[in-house]
Formats: sequence, C-alpha cells, structure tokens
Amino acid sequence: IVSGLDLYCYCRHNPVMYVDPTGDEAILFAVIFGAVLGMLGGIINSLASDYSDNGYIDGSIDWNGYLRNIVGGIISGAALGFAGWAGSGFLGPLIAGEGSFLKALGGLAISVGVSFTGGFLGYSAEKWISDEPWSLSSALIHGALTAVEGVAVYGAGGVSSLVQWEGGKIIHLGKKTFNLQEKIAQQFVSDVFGNPLGWLLDK
Repeated sequence: IVSGLDLYCYCRHNPVMYVDPTGDEAILFAVIFGAVLGMLGGIINSLASDYSDNGYIDGSIDWNGYLRNIVGGIISGAALGFAGWAGSGFLGPLIAGEGSFLKALGGLAISVGVSFTGGFLGYSAEKWISDEPWSLSSALIHGALTAVEGVAVYGAGGVSSLVQWEGGKIIHLGKKTFNLQEKIAQQFVSDVFGNPLGWLLDK
C-alpha cells in the first residue's frame, strides 16, 4: 500500500502472476462474480418457492419458474457487480484521501444507472420467460430497488478496496493499520479490569 492506495488489488496482490494493463479484466471479473452470486440467489429463491407450497422440493414449480429466477438474478447480479467495481475504482481512492469527489460522484451516478437498468431488465426477462403480463410500474419499482442495492454495493466496494489483511493479524484500511489481536486483547483487558460488573452483565 502506497499513500493509502492498494496498488495491487487489480491483480489479487500478485503482480508477478497476474496482469491487467487496461483494467478491463477487473471489470469483467466483478461483473461475472456478481452474475454468479445472482445466479445462486435465483437458484435459492426457486428452491424456496418449490419448498414453500407443499413442504417438499419436488419440482412443483415448472422449469420456467427456475429459469425465470435464475436469469433475473444473473442480470441484476451482473449490474451490482459493476457497481462494486465502480466503488473500488472511484470511491476507494476518495476515502483514502487520494481521489476526486467529482469522480466518486460520477461513479455513483453511473452505478445507480447501471443497477437500475439491471433491475429493470431482470424483471422484464422474468416476465418474458414466464409469459406473464409485463407492467411498467413494476419494472420501474424493480429497477429502483436494485438501484438502492447498487448504492450500497458501491459503498461496500469502495471500503473493501482499502482493506488488506496481512498474516491474518494486521488489517490495513487505507493509511491506517490495525493489529487485530492486540486491539481485541486491549479491549478485553479494559472491559474486565476496568468495569468487571458491566462486563459480566454484558455476558
């Protein structure tokens, strides 16, 4: 980490084995990762729906139901993955004190737009696959809800891009360094000996 920036997050902290001169692979990885998480969410949602009607996972909802949830999850998840990448690229440097507020704001605006579009298209794909009537108001609501998620993921991406573990004990957060075990020990000693009654009541 130099000047609060993690210069090697793009290559998973291994610049010898991984390179990404244009930055495209980082975007692609984030989008694919989000899509995979969205797919898993769609599968879980489908299994839950299958189980909720009769207490068994027996295929009581047709394959269209599974496909609808999975495709919708992939589209929305990919959009949220992009928002996470944007957060690490635009918000992270700002938090570290090295970035531009206008760039971070622009990244947020783009993330909201992409997330909204992902939610809108995900809902539309679900209705098209299931051959159910499409509603503009419902599509807009889904887009808005996904946009809100995009804001949260943008923030999480910005913060997580600054976090680096070192040996499982030391955490680097931008320019600050925390010794996890030392901090936990200090807090424990302070609680036990400084306020033993309060510590016991908390337990």
